[in-house]
Amino acid sequence: MTQRCLLNPWRFRQITMTNPQEEQTENGKTLCVYENSQYVFTYVTKGKCPYAKTFNTEDSEE
Repeated sequence: MTQRCLLNPWRFRQITMTNPQEEQTENGKTLCVYENSQYVFTYVTKGKCPYAKTFNTEDSEE
């Protein structure tokens, strides 16, 4: 699986991440983990993880 990271040139504080890892939580939700060499973001959803999602870089877990 290839991880891609697309920077929005107009908003340098946002980043679009793709191809997340998916894990099921105990309450039946899906934990989506988007990561690259600089950032880690998590997102919880009731369904399937979006292939691409935009995050604020200041919200990164690392």
